[in-house]
Amino acid sequence: MEEKLIEGISIIEMSTHREKVLKDLKNKVKTPSKIGKSINMSTSNVSRALQELKKNDLVICLNPEKKVGRLYKITKLGKEVLENIWFEKLGKEYWIKRYIENRSVSMKITI
Repeated sequence: MEEKLIEGISIIEMSTHREKVLKDLKNKVKTPSKIGKSINMSTSNVSRALQELKKNDLVICLNPEKKVGRLYKITKLGKEVLENIWFEKLGKEYWIKRYIENRSVSMKITI
């Protein structure tokens, strides 16, 4: 596993706030206030979490020159971190079962 990925996983595992913020950015570009409303967290806590995530290349700010209405987006590394965390939390058995189920479905389709 590459060093940046390991560091990213570590940063997320140390803070539920950072994990919630990163998860909320998984599929959308959002402002800190929209993130806060979505995950029921104060804007100041969201902003602190975003600064740590940005410092570790897990999110980027699309318009850093703005003081209000900054837009944040998850990075490729941020998505990889989430995938690794979810893999561990759900357990290997879950993913093996899903893989087997998907193979059997695709085999039925091709027959």
